[in-house]
Amino acid sequence: MNIEFEFKLEVRKNLNALNDKIDSVLSQLIKHSYPKEVKGVVFEIFTDTFTTKFPVRVFFMDGENNEIFIMRDEKTGHPLSVEQNLINIACVYQPELETQYTEKDEDLDPWSLATETLITWFSQRWLAAGGRFFDRCATIAPHDSRKKFNLVLSAWQ
Repeated sequence: MNIEFEFKLEVRKNLNALNDKIDSVLSQLIKHSYPKEVKGVVFEIFTDTFTTKFPVRVFFMDGENNEIFIMRDEKTGHPLSVEQNLINIACVYQPELETQYTEKDEDLDPWSLATETLITWFSQRWLAAGGRFFDRCATIAPHDSRKKFNLVLSAWQ
């Protein structure tokens, strides 16, 4: 079996264990009644955090791609009170997993492979939570990437 494929399978197994947790949060995000200023929901992946927390953060954006904050209880916050990292976990996988595979192949890029796997998994979870009917834009991508995956259309843009 291809070492990259093996690593992706291990990452996917760890992500699948989070299905119930992420489905609950995504369902809240999809069903929420947003203020008209919110034109989209952007999920960014911080690839260096797979081994320290859930690597996806959510941002609520206006039509000019500026993050939106609202006043709630005299505090500035997001339009929906969810964890910015969506779910509170210690890690997606243990650091030893990366070490195990990079020792087999020093050219292996675990962060890129984990990111690819996460985008596929996240898109499937988004659709399972009803995301096809989300009435705004929703994308996921690595932090600062120009290429984004449109979760509503299930397509790269």
